[in-house]
Amino acid sequence: MNTNKTHAEKTQRTLILVGGGHSHALLLKKLSKRPIANLSIILISPNQLTPYSGMLPGLIAGHYDHQDIHIDLAKLSNETDIQFIEDRARSLSPKQQELTLSSGKVLSYDLISFDTGATPDLSIPGAAEHSIPVKPIDDLYARWQDVLSNHSLDTNVLEKHALDTHVLENKKLSESKVLSVIGSGAAGVELILAFHHRLKHLHSTNTQKPIKLQLIVRGSDILTGYPPKVVQAIKKKFKQADITVHNHFDVAEVKADKLVATNGSTLESHIHFWCTQVKGAEWLKDTQLDLSEQGFIRVGPTLQSQCDDTVFAVGDVCHFDPSPLPKAGVYAVRMADTLDHNIRAKLAGSPLKAYQPQTDFLSLLACGDKTAIGCKQGVTIKGRWVWKLKNRIDQKFMGLFK
Repeated sequence: MNTNKTHAEKTQRTLILVGGGHSHALLLKKLSKRPIANLSIILISPNQLTPYSGMLPGLIAGHYDHQDIHIDLAKLSNETDIQFIEDRARSLSPKQQELTLSSGKVLSYDLISFDTGATPDLSIPGAAEHSIPVKPIDDLYARWQDVLSNHSLDTNVLEKHALDTHVLENKKLSESKVLSVIGSGAAGVELILAFHHRLKHLHSTNTQKPIKLQLIVRGSDILTGYPPKVVQAIKKKFKQADITVHNHFDVAEVKADKLVATNGSTLESHIHFWCTQVKGAEWLKDTQLDLSEQGFIRVGPTLQSQCDDTVFAVGDVCHFDPSPLPKAGVYAVRMADTLDHNIRAKLAGSPLKAYQPQTDFLSLLACGDKTAIGCKQGVTIKGRWVWKLKNRIDQKFMGLFK
């Protein structure tokens, strides 16, 4: 009997990574540089290519090509001797330590980590049928391409493509179509400016009526939490781009050709990008994990589930219990270091460390036209050179995976 082989089999353990978000992509690079002995790693993702969110507005505006902003998870996995499975997680059995995939395949694990992002909360009447969800961002570019290819938006084209789930209720559309972005955070602001830049180019090369752009704000102003100078600078960009901002418009219903507010007022709108109200995936509700009110996995300082220390969660899918964090990629990137350390520590039986979120960081907003506005520690910067700075930072990140 080969005792060495038997011992090796007993010490062989399995780590499953569910989702190809920023934290997991960076973790793969770290694991390639410092492999963990006797550890089998499996990466599960519904898509082989995962986009870097920081460059997505630039892709939509037309400054980048598709391959410029996407990480090839299959290639990255092959380079790090990790098994890549193109599939979705369907259910989790924590007691049995088993993950079931949509294909029906059941995988056993010793440790599991989730980096699956957030899903749109389309519970408002009509939102699921008529709006285009911005998240998951993996699908956003394809949906934007649908809008571009069909920007004349006649009823025949809309009924044929349906923009995934969009069905017309009213076939009498106005000559000039209206595109709305519902949500006035950083993502909504960057997207509507990117839309404007791309559509401006299209309108200059054809005879179609221009698409009007409007930003729907639930509260009293855009970019809650940002310095006043940043808000004013963005508003100036909106004015130059003829983007209309509707404050105090709390969407209660979405129809094919309009938005209805809680107070009964309406706005004409034919394309609705849903950039607000996210939640955890529905299937997580049946996992017996401790979840937040919005369905995200509650984690403590070590990024482990509050009720199961074999489960880690990072990025948008986690609810950081010490102090809930905004759903922003800047936190996910920093989480990768802590996740790497703690997975190694957990396997070795060593002390884990606490994740320390950034208290202040350089926030950069792309303005669609190769200019950007940024702020840090109360200082606001803006201009073309700021976009070049942002581009340099983004290209450096993507360079890690080329």
